Amino acid sequence: MDRFLVQTLLNIGFNEKEARVLLASFSLGKASTGEIAKRAELKRAIVYVILEDLAKRGYMTHLPSRGVKTYQALPPEKLLQMRQQQVDNFRFMLPLILKRLGADPAASSAPFVATLVDVTGIIIYFSVAMIVLRG
Repeated sequence: MDRFLVQTLLNIGFNEKEARVLLASFSLGKASTGEIAKRAELKRAIVYVILEDLAKRGYMTHLPSRGVKTYQALPPEKLLQMRQQQVDNFRFMLPLILKRLGADPAASSAPFVATLVDVTGIIIYFSVAMIVLRG
C-alpha cells in the first residue's frame, strides 16, 4: 500500500485503517469485504466494521448483491466535496466556538483565521487530488 497516499488520508482526518480501506476500495471499485480486506492487508472482521462506519459517514456505498455484501467507495472528487463542506461548516461555527471560549467572536473574521480556514481547504483539495492522480 502506498505510504504517501495513506499519509495523505491521515492528514485529512481518516485513521490508518480507514485510509487503507478507502485506498483499497478506490483501486478495486465494486468489491466484497474479503477483497477489500486482502488489498488493505487487514483482517476481514475489522474491515467489515470500518466499511459499515465509512458507509454511515457517507464515504462508502453498500451495493445490492446476492449473498455477498459488496461496497464501493465514493469517487475521490466526492470525498473532496464532503471535506470542503466540513471546512465551510467550521468556518461558520468559529464565531460561536470563540464566544463559548470567552474570546471576541469578531476575531473570527480576522484575516489570520480566514487564511487558516482557506489553507486547510487547499490542503484537503490537493491531498485528494494526489489520491486521484496516483489512482
